[in-house]
Amino acid sequence: MASLPFVQAPKEPEIRRCGNEQTGILEFPVLGGLTVGEAQIIENMSGGHDSLEKTAQLAQSIQQKEKITLMEAIDIVDKAVQHLVLSPKSAKIAERYTDAIAALRRHFYEEGSKKNNAAVIALIRCRLNLPDWDDLAHLHKDLWADILKLAGDELTAEETPKSEPLTEDQIKKQPAENKNGKVPITSGFAGS
Repeated sequence: MASLPFVQAPKEPEIRRCGNEQTGILEFPVLGGLTVGEAQIIENMSGGHDSLEKTAQLAQSIQQKEKITLMEAIDIVDKAVQHLVLSPKSAKIAERYTDAIAALRRHFYEEGSKKNNAAVIALIRCRLNLPDWDDLAHLHKDLWADILKLAGDELTAEETPKSEPLTEDQIKKQPAENKNGKVPITSGFAGS
């Protein structure tokens, strides 16, 4: 990013240490969100994201066989997969689909594991500048957990509201032209 001609450079990232004396300690920049490269690595390595489709297929099957509404069937599947309390009627229906619900639980677990591993690999590759790193087999589980926590914190930071947009007074105080001879755009996208 240093090669981009920023009018205002991004703030220096804080550094977060992951690991301990036993696992070894790595230092990662905290950026307040994932980079595009990290998000792409996670997406590519996570594989399919067909959990919603599998949930919907099971719910539709239950709806048709049990003669209930689709919303009722989705609620049964959702609660049964998460081990939540079901009404007596819903519990009886869920019991008839125990194998399918267990298979869906395993699918959710496997999909989550892939995504977690991909997040750890993405942060190591991008933030430690090790683009070919792929050695989870030798990474201590506690270090893995610390890096995964950082990834989760970065995702949460993306959901946090950012600073307020510039006021009219602040916009008027901006320079007419930056050092590259370009006039900064201070309004939204064209047509907005």
